Amino acid sequence: MAVAMSKINYINLYSESQVTKDAIIATNTMRYIQAVIVSEKIYTSEFKEENYYKILELVKKLYSLVEIFIISYCEKFNKNEDEIRLIQANFLYKYVTGKRYEFQEIKALKELLYPYANLFEKCFEFNIELFFEGMEKIQYAYTNGLNENIKLMHKMMENLSLDDINNNEKEKGLQIIDNIIGIGLHNVSKITDWPHNFLDRFSYEIGECKTFFDNSNYSGWPLFKNPLKIKPFIKLNGVSYCF
Repeated sequence: MAVAMSKINYINLYSESQVTKDAIIATNTMRYIQAVIVSEKIYTSEFKEENYYKILELVKKLYSLVEIFIISYCEKFNKNEDEIRLIQANFLYKYVTGKRYEFQEIKALKELLYPYANLFEKCFEFNIELFFEGMEKIQYAYTNGLNENIKLMHKMMENLSLDDINNNEKEKGLQIIDNIIGIGLHNVSKITDWPHNFLDRFSYEIGECKTFFDNSNYSGWPLFKNPLKIKPFIKLNGVSYCF
């Protein structure tokens, strides 16, 4: 549900400047839900649509309170300019995604990791070029995948003949539907050619993370202890997904 509602905000968007505040809130909600799922064993037989909107409002309020906390904290304790800058830097690192414009993303990643290519291959046992190719595929799936699949669906519907449909066309149609309203575009195992052991190292099982809700200061806060900063993927039924 959270994935579908987040996707709705990105239909027919082709530029970062078109992203609305509602879209950002929906994405933050989806990521916070993922953080909760990897931190708690949650069992439910049914998830009602109205519950999503309740969660959306709660997460919106949570992020608003975090912003107020940062401002109040600096004022109350009379932090000097250097301390305020340090708090702001931490806020930006933990709270804001820090994403560059799309064309800068992979370039910056290559500049960062290429000097350590040998160490990367020693640690993860596959070529760093394959890693970059996977990142490019993920980027394309998240930025262009939704609108591309909507176009494919329109084209398929225009040329569809119910009297002459074969299994290949049926399978292709189901895959397109999964990409549009399901989680197909988030299936990292399918999108990339990364080894399973690499994906396993960066994937949380449901309820695996023990540091997000540990009853310490700021427990459950997206600002300080977001587990997705450590492992960005979640494993569902043996498959790694990224949201």
